[in-house]
Amino acid sequence: GTFGRVVEASAGGKLFAIKVIKNRRYINAAFEEEEIISKLNKLDREGRWGIVKYVEAFECDEKHCMVFERLGSSLYEVIKMNGYKGYPIHYVQKIARQVL
Repeated sequence: GTFGRVVEASAGGKLFAIKVIKNRRYINAAFEEEEIISKLNKLDREGRWGIVKYVEAFECDEKHCMVFERLGSSLYEVIKMNGYKGYPIHYVQKIARQVL
């Protein structure tokens, strides 16, 4: 996915994750990410594949914002909580199993 800061927002009693892409050079990658995740969401309407649900995108103050369902902590937040150390191998294996 595209590098960006993720913030939490709420609307209509639901929580969302908004990925904010500040750097204009990453905008094309963000559009590609939106296209790929949208296609995967259409192929997996029942949510069995564990793909994050893409909601919409918008521009705000020259930043590109992508709205997703709110899941858990971002990988960056977990790394930060771990003192910026690498992941133990059992975490990497757990994440790999979820992705595959």
